[in-house]
Amino acid sequence: MRLRNKVALITGAGTGFGAAAAILFAKEGAKVVAVGRRKNLIENVVARIRKAGGKAIAVQADVSKALDCERMAAETLKAFKKIDVLFNNAGVHPSRTGVTDTTLEAWNETLAVNLTGVFLVMKSVIPVMIKSGGGSIINTSSTAGIRSAPNRAPYCASKGGVSLLTKNVAIDYAKHNIRCSAICPGPIETGLTHKYYVNMRKDAKKWKDFVAQVPLGCLGDSDDVAYAALYLASDESKWVTGIDLIVDGGLVA
Repeated sequence: MRLRNKVALITGAGTGFGAAAAILFAKEGAKVVAVGRRKNLIENVVARIRKAGGKAIAVQADVSKALDCERMAAETLKAFKKIDVLFNNAGVHPSRTGVTDTTLEAWNETLAVNLTGVFLVMKSVIPVMIKSGGGSIINTSSTAGIRSAPNRAPYCASKGGVSLLTKNVAIDYAKHNIRCSAICPGPIETGLTHKYYVNMRKDAKKWKDFVAQVPLGCLGDSDDVAYAALYLASDESKWVTGIDLIVDGGLVA
C-alpha cells in the first residue's frame, strides 16, 4: 500500500476529483478526512470507504472561511493525531465570462474558494506538518492556470494564482520537509463541468471538434487526477516539489 500509515485531508471530497482521491487513498492505506460543504456527499464517500474496510471521517466545512479551515485541521488531529497529506481540491466555477461581463459577486466567489481557500487551508495545515516532520501538499490548479481560455476570467485568474502560490510554498517550506505541487487537469467531466458539457454535446460538430483538440482523442476522468494525486502524496515523489503536473491528454502540449 502506497499510503500506509498516512493521514490525508482532502477538501472538495464529496464529488469529482476529491471523491475519487478519497476512495483511492483509503484503498492505498491512508486514513482519510473528507471535507466538503455538502454533508450528505462527504458522508456518502466516508461510508463507501468504511464499507471497504478503510478508516475515514467527514468534516463539513467551507474552505473560504478561516475558522472552518482551523477546525478541519483540529478535527483531523483529534481523530488521527497528524496530517501527512493535504489534497487542496475544493473549487467552484460560477462564471464563464470575460472581464466586462463578470459580476463582482462571481469574481469574489471564485477567488474566495479557488485561491483564498487554498491559502487558508494551507495556513492551517502547514504548522501541523512542521510539527510532525513534513508532508505533501497537492493543490488542484488547472490547465486554465497555465494557458488562457476564452470567457474564463475569474477561473483563469484563480487557478493561475494557485499554481504560483504552490511554487512559493514549495520554496518556503522545503526546509521543513514539506513538498507542495499542483495538478493541472484538462477537460474532465465532473459535477463542476457537467452542465457545460451537456450543453456542448447538443451541437454534435462542436462536441466532436472539442474532443478532437485533445491529442489522445478523449476526455479524462476523475480517476486520472486521483492517480496523479496519489503519486504526489506517496513517498515515490519524495524528490518532487513545486511542479505543475499536467493531466490533460496532451492538450497543453
